[in-house]
Amino acid sequence: MRTHARIALLGTLLVATPAAAQICAGTASFAAGAARVGASASATKDVKSYGAAFALGQRVGPFGSVELARNEYDPSGNSTSLAVSAGYAIEAQANKKVQFCPHLTFGHEFMEDAETPLGTIESSANMFGLGATVGATTALTPTADFVPFASAHYVTVRAKQSVGNSSATFSDDYLALGVGAGFVLNRTVTIQPAVTVPLGLEGGNALFTIAFALNFGSAAR
Repeated sequence: MRTHARIALLGTLLVATPAAAQICAGTASFAAGAARVGASASATKDVKSYGAAFALGQRVGPFGSVELARNEYDPSGNSTSLAVSAGYAIEAQANKKVQFCPHLTFGHEFMEDAETPLGTIESSANMFGLGATVGATTALTPTADFVPFASAHYVTVRAKQSVGNSSATFSDDYLALGVGAGFVLNRTVTIQPAVTVPLGLEGGNALFTIAFALNFGSAAR
């Protein structure tokens, strides 16, 4: 059976790399293209996740995304998670290369049933994350930028497991802190390593992520 902490990890996975955001989250600005597609891989103790995302946004102002991920639990168990997020990008008045983004995320995990001697275990989980990211961009070369960022999110997860005629529900509330950096090439391609640490989650471990993204379409205002 999946442990309490493993299911709660859903929240950390979904806020680890805000797919919709931009400079504030270590990615290319929507000024390079109002649409973005991306892929990511994440790993922590006993859990791996692979996701794909699509986002739309403006250089300054509202943005949003949808993300689909496949999660693999060791030694057994898999699930699929779907998340939607929205936020607002704010540029620092004194320095247009610094950006702050408050945003929220909602996710649901569709867990595969697990067969045990006691019967079939059915599980589901919902997550809500509220927080913000801050980042800055620095030119390394005429075609490459370095975009470090930091994030903080309040995460709440509600889950249910049932087997036979018995069921159990639980909830977790904790703080997820993250740091990372994006390497942006030609203003449109982003390569981004990051680490997110859940604070206040019993049995939680640091989550390591590598993400790739491509901006395209007309430049956002």
